[in-house]
Amino acid sequence: MDRSEDLFKKLDEENVIHGDESVLGLYLALKDQMSITTKYSDKEENKVQKDKEKLREYLKEIDKRADVIKKNFFPDEDHKIIPWIRSYCKAQDYYSQNKTLLPEVEEVWNFNGTKFKVYNWVKSQRTLYNRGLLSESKIKLLDEIGMVWEPQKSKYHNG
Repeated sequence: MDRSEDLFKKLDEENVIHGDESVLGLYLALKDQMSITTKYSDKEENKVQKDKEKLREYLKEIDKRADVIKKNFFPDEDHKIIPWIRSYCKAQDYYSQNKTLLPEVEEVWNFNGTKFKVYNWVKSQRTLYNRGLLSESKIKLLDEIGMVWEPQKSKYHNG
């Protein structure tokens, strides 16, 4: 029972709704609103559950891909590499969908319910690359998905 139903029950028990007409009107309006909200919430809840399931499936897929990438490209690295690989997988999906790794400034990519700050991540990889702090394995993987290391020199970059 939610808070609204508790309130209605209490009002009924105390006979408050049988006295003042304005209170009765408020009671009926709230009760009506609650039934609309409940119907909407049930429908919305179903959608939320489906979205959560899609997200869980997508994240399972990301983890499977991350395991394969770790095994093939980072066999000697510990588990700390996994977050980078997961972000790489999301960037890979972004590239597959958009055919570019030149996202708009502050672009947040929403794919299967997961939000990925693709611009920030790609920019940080460029910064690490320019400082000589990105491993050869990471460079190779990023090159495979079309990483543009110098966007200002790219004829496709619009910013």
